[in-house]
Amino acid sequence: MSTDLSNIDHDGHEKRVSAKDSRPGDINIEDLVKSTGDRNRSLFEPQQNSHNLDLQDLLRKLQVAEEPSANSAIQGLAETSRRIFERQSGLEDSQIVLNKTRILRWSHWMATAPEFRAILTCYSEATGHGDTLSFQEDDFKSMIIHIGTLLSKCKSVATSIKLERPIRGPSNPAFGLILPPREVSDRMVNLYFCSFESTTRILHVPTFWAEYRKYWDQQDAVAPDVRLMIFLVVGIGSSLSEWDTDFRELVRQWVYDAEAWLSGPLHKNRLSITGLQIYCLSILARQIFSIGGDLVWMSIGSLVHRAMQIGLHRDPHHLPRMSHLQAELRRRLWATIIEMSIQSSMDSAMPPRISLDEFDTTAPSNFDDDQIHDTTSTIDPQPLNHYTMTSLQIALCRSMATRLQIAQVLTNLRSELSYVGVLSLSSKMSDHYRVSGAFTDANKTVMTSFHRNLLNYTLRRSTIPLHCSFALQARVNPLYHYSLKSCLDATMLILSPEPDDCFACLMSTGGGLFREVIREAGSIISLELLAQTNAQQLDGTLHSASKYRDGLKVNLKDMIQLSLRRIQEGETNMKSHTFLSMILAQVEAIENDTSCELSIARSAQVSLELCLKILQSQLDQNSFTSACEQGLRLPGPYDDQDIFGLDLDMDFFPAEGGFEYYNNMKILINGGGIAGNALAFWLSKLGHIVTVVERFPTLRASGLQVDLRGHGIEVMKRMGIEQAFRSKIVPEQGIQVVDKSGKQRAFFPVNKSGKGSQNFTTEYEIMRGEFCRILYDASKTRVKYIFNKAVESFEETKNEVQVRYTDTCVEQFDLLVGADGQYSHIRRLMLGLNKPDAIYPLKDLYVAYFTCPLEKQENEEYIATSFFAPGRRGIMTRRNNPHELQVYIGCTTEMEKLENARRGDVKVEKEALAEIFEGAGWRTKELVAAMMGADDFYCERMGLVKLDSWSKGRVAVVGDAAYCPTANTGMGTTSAMVGAYILAGEIGRHCGDRRTTAGDNMKDLQAALKGYEEKFRPFMDQVQKGVSEGMNWPSNAFSIAVMNGLLGVASFFKVNMGKWMLREDVKGWDLPDYVELK
Repeated sequence: MSTDLSNIDHDGHEKRVSAKDSRPGDINIEDLVKSTGDRNRSLFEPQQNSHNLDLQDLLRKLQVAEEPSANSAIQGLAETSRRIFERQSGLEDSQIVLNKTRILRWSHWMATAPEFRAILTCYSEATGHGDTLSFQEDDFKSMIIHIGTLLSKCKSVATSIKLERPIRGPSNPAFGLILPPREVSDRMVNLYFCSFESTTRILHVPTFWAEYRKYWDQQDAVAPDVRLMIFLVVGIGSSLSEWDTDFRELVRQWVYDAEAWLSGPLHKNRLSITGLQIYCLSILARQIFSIGGDLVWMSIGSLVHRAMQIGLHRDPHHLPRMSHLQAELRRRLWATIIEMSIQSSMDSAMPPRISLDEFDTTAPSNFDDDQIHDTTSTIDPQPLNHYTMTSLQIALCRSMATRLQIAQVLTNLRSELSYVGVLSLSSKMSDHYRVSGAFTDANKTVMTSFHRNLLNYTLRRSTIPLHCSFALQARVNPLYHYSLKSCLDATMLILSPEPDDCFACLMSTGGGLFREVIREAGSIISLELLAQTNAQQLDGTLHSASKYRDGLKVNLKDMIQLSLRRIQEGETNMKSHTFLSMILAQVEAIENDTSCELSIARSAQVSLELCLKILQSQLDQNSFTSACEQGLRLPGPYDDQDIFGLDLDMDFFPAEGGFEYYNNMKILINGGGIAGNALAFWLSKLGHIVTVVERFPTLRASGLQVDLRGHGIEVMKRMGIEQAFRSKIVPEQGIQVVDKSGKQRAFFPVNKSGKGSQNFTTEYEIMRGEFCRILYDASKTRVKYIFNKAVESFEETKNEVQVRYTDTCVEQFDLLVGADGQYSHIRRLMLGLNKPDAIYPLKDLYVAYFTCPLEKQENEEYIATSFFAPGRRGIMTRRNNPHELQVYIGCTTEMEKLENARRGDVKVEKEALAEIFEGAGWRTKELVAAMMGADDFYCERMGLVKLDSWSKGRVAVVGDAAYCPTANTGMGTTSAMVGAYILAGEIGRHCGDRRTTAGDNMKDLQAALKGYEEKFRPFMDQVQKGVSEGMNWPSNAFSIAVMNGLLGVASFFKVNMGKWMLREDVKGWDLPDYVELK
């Protein structure tokens, strides 16, 4: 048992004292938190008073009624909160309830109340999960479809906003950050200390100010951990200032830097008091700025473990001698960490990360920070009725035991909370509320409205989850009326704080506890308003007894305005505004005796249109520009990374169709080339979990020249990578045709007009490796890339496709996509290894590619050169840099040596081609010699890939693996880009904005794959038309001379031969516009 502080001297050692020596400011936190027997009675436990007798009397009567011997007609006392929720939601005891793969919170449970049925039915119909006859009339159907479209657009725009936020990761290891000007930073630090530090004790004020002044005097002398602390304090203070969102984006960066530092190796500077202070500040900042604020519970576990590792759970008098300042800092920090654990447990409906029996640290003492320093040898705490900077923390400590117990019993899987237990805990909390009220009244001249609001908010919020399950049943069982009253009282107090601009700002922007409590309060207000309206409609008092209902409507309208402000301040989820608007519409429809269904649907449409307009406006703004113009730090190299994941939805609606998983499909792409990387880019933008495996050890940033044409150019622009693409284009000016003497017979320049079709050389020529790198860089922060690995086999079931890799590892996915080229292994597996492949070789046509080192001559231009020789032979050279030449050799031949060569047998292939091109003329001898020494030589038999279907079950193919059109068309890269875009777009349209039970997404997936076929096959049919007939090469010198002459005429008259000979112009086909991909 802990020794009372009055028995501890100020060095942390026991002493003998008489009663007269004990100080009124000495507090034993163990007495505050122990929940059994006499140990629960402490200085902070108020004595029973007459005001609380009614509740105590009710509790005694219920306890008697609950006894087995009592012959009572009272029903429902054996009910527990968990059973009520399970019965209400239609779930069985064994089911684990998830929303977006997370345990449901109290606000989600409340949303299952039957009063909300009409709202949820409308929402389910709009999202395609309706199974009722409601909203089926013709007047409603088009409106419901429009609502579903608006929901999809809002989701898509919200996703784009989150993905395009400029700061998502640690800036750099040295934390080379810049604060605002000194006078601005001073003001923000003062704001922090006069607001948050007074309720959440983390720092010693004089010590911080000393380090802060040192930072401004000599920044290099300040350690990185102290620098992070300073930035976090300035950032948190800025939340209450008038700085715009540009600066707040920089504050988010500081939080990411702190988290990155905390996640590093646990050296002494991290596993220390300073490290814990930074951890607590980062937790506070994450909630204030809604940076993963709803995920704080996970971080609290690590925080508690770190604190215990350095002994904060033991009172300093058990530890080696330390200064008064160090001892007091440890007590304050421990109390703060316990408070954060309680609040995160309430927010997440998860167990608190500490129990009552795991610590004996005593409470902080009541004094101001300027009373204690490193050298302080004696200290006299102030009386409890004397207000200090620590008074608010002590006020919270008074109820810590009860609130921690509430958090534990609400989340304990092995015990269930009965109504008697609820009333017992509620009785204790009522005592704490009165003591807290007396405390604030006594100190109203020194406490700010911000402090009173935050103290009241923090204490009262435990009432709603404690009572909400029974409150939902109050109209069925009158015994539970007290729970309904308790929830309503707490809600009204939370929603009606004292006027304070800073506190209002916090409610408009915060996450975590600053969000979940508002959600719970919104559910309670909505439920009561609907219940009252329905009851008064039935008993005929709807228009004669409206005063109470009107008050509830005012509160609901305030909630609607608050939800709108949150969206305007950066919240990307619009569902709370829509939910509350639909509630108000239903109530007003009942009051006006009009159609509830029509009013609900109209209100949803109006709400979503308003929210979409705000979200689209935010997406269109480049808010980071002005921050950069102010001279503040630009994003660092890791800014595309998000170490928290994005903040969770402010979501009153349960998942569509019930308690289900959010459909972030797990997708595997086999092949890290252009098609695979492009598809990974789009699918990850939709929010799916994408993995790309590539058999090569590294990114295949090699290969010769490729180009984009027509719709492929537009897809590239829609990806937002045009600037990166243009920075890597090759300087090719066009292509010339020469005869065997090297004389130019025709020249076709690149079309740089921006109009019409491209020529043989396009405006968008790029090296394959550079393009792969651009696509990889654009997606690598959202996609998991694994090299030196590929799919060996797969087995498909109803719910998944199980993949076995070449390293024998096994993994499950929702979808497998083969993007592994013309000779696709995935395609062979999909068709069946014992079935014929779908590659159709062009008649005896072979092409080889290689490069050779050859310096550019002084007057040489970047012009591709094409030469045709008798015997259906041809060579093309092109240059992308001054140091090497790309060479393409092609021929039509029946030579058995080449035909029988094993694919990839480079030696035999080179020898065969050398024989074929013997004496061809022009520079053939020189180029063939270079071929024999080339180490990047590649030869293939030209082939066309044509499939009856590009998918089967949960397996699909894209790019050359699905529809290789051959180099003859000039459309290979374009087809890969457009096909990847269409496949992702159809997945986004059918699967990307749905929530479905895990393993039950097959129907949507099949619809997406069907759409992929229907949209893209007309395009590929035109591109591939006639290709299988092969190339019409000139066979002798005469036919070559005729061809060269005709090409010369076309060149003279500036005819765009590329338009006629290649397949860019796909007639009657338009590139779809997928709002989900914007």
